Amino acid sequence: MSIARQLYRVQAGAFSSRQGAEEQVKNLKEAGFDAFIISPAPENGDLSGQKLYRVQAGAFSSKERAKEQVRRLKEAGFDAFFISPQPPEGRVEPETPAIYVGQQLIIPFSENDSPSISKVVNEGILKQIALTFDAGWYYDQTIPLLDELDKYNVKSTFFPRALWVRDNPDLTREIVNRGHIVENHSLTHADMSQMNETEIREELGESTRIIEEITNRRPYLFRPPYGAYNERMLKILAQEGYPYTIMWTVDSHDWAHEIGGKPITADYLVNRVLDNSSPNGIILMHVGGYNTVKALPRIITGLMHQGYRLVTVNEMMPAPTPSSRIHTVNQGETLHSIAEKYGVTVEEIIAANGL
Repeated sequence: MSIARQLYRVQAGAFSSRQGAEEQVKNLKEAGFDAFIISPAPENGDLSGQKLYRVQAGAFSSKERAKEQVRRLKEAGFDAFFISPQPPEGRVEPETPAIYVGQQLIIPFSENDSPSISKVVNEGILKQIALTFDAGWYYDQTIPLLDELDKYNVKSTFFPRALWVRDNPDLTREIVNRGHIVENHSLTHADMSQMNETEIREELGESTRIIEEITNRRPYLFRPPYGAYNERMLKILAQEGYPYTIMWTVDSHDWAHEIGGKPITADYLVNRVLDNSSPNGIILMHVGGYNTVKALPRIITGLMHQGYRLVTVNEMMPAPTPSSRIHTVNQGETLHSIAEKYGVTVEEIIAANGL
């Protein structure tokens, strides 16, 4: 016999002290209950707003054990109890777990407001511009690059390959200590759009773990290697905690020695960035880029002269706030009314909270 739901109403005044109540809670726990309540029963049988609790499914392995618990409840002064898969009469909707006033419920995002697919970001949402730096293999220009940013009090978002972070933990921490933000640029810098689901999740899982371990902060922005992505990859990114996939408005070309026979000099980098800058832009550069450090002072001052405020991508795309999706149950609320309020289903709330 497995009892899926057990609701109990305690007789008003049944316990003369808090100690007595706590002792009964102890007995209930020993009997296999995972939740209980001590609350007078309403005379009209309306249980909405009452603190009703569901006992863990399968808590009793036998009918005899259930009967023994009923005996204990009677001795403890309970005047009513329910041992049934069905909830008692009242405004508690059938076939839903009971909730109680003050309970905190995780509310999943609906299809309209959830990051069900990672949003591809080519530009920000405010009048500003962001310098971003990818880090793949080279590291010797990291400190000179940070020094130039410090001179102008510019903060940036860095997208290192996670293996770069693993191999250069001190440099990674220095980036963070100087006020910059480290996000995710994959583990191996492979073309993840060509990976299957398992490979993508492994790449994301390990890269996230490494970055969080070194920086003490979980990344939430992802820049795909080679800028390559597809819808399957974006859906997985969202599921793995990356609501934004960060692209760029200007590729500085600092990763190349030459393009089309034209050498990529510091002057080339400065002109390319300044000539192609636009409000809300995201500039792609590299920690190990050719002539990047040499060009950076003129790029920064040129953008400032054009009236831009230099920011991090994180300022453009703030992290989602999970606390905004925690709902505290109020008097008279039911799972159905809460689900309707947030535009989700009762089943989604049940699944999110393990009810």
